[in-house]
Amino acid sequence: MKTLRIKRPQTAFSFQSVLAVCVSVYCTSIQAAQFGDFTYELINTGTEIEITDYTGTSSEVQIPAVIEGKAVTSVGNFAFRSDDFITAITIPDGVTRIGSSAFQECE
Repeated sequence: MKTLRIKRPQTAFSFQSVLAVCVSVYCTSIQAAQFGDFTYELINTGTEIEITDYTGTSSEVQIPAVIEGKAVTSVGNFAFRSDDFITAITIPDGVTRIGSSAFQECE
């Protein structure tokens, strides 16, 4: 078994400061938007939509095929999780990705 020893570089930047810059750049590049009862994000360089949350109360949900002229192609991780009142979801043909646990706890 080998032990890898990492020496701290003698630079003006710490790991924490680099991480903080990376996190702040990442966080400002993600912007959730609302369309009716759906929260979504732009994906694939802003050309497609991923549904990230459902805020409505309808038991039968129809995911839109297009939002603001962009195709809905993805349902994000946990997007409908814990929405135990939902009994039916219509997913448009253009959706090619459904994230992990997207419909967890749905009836």
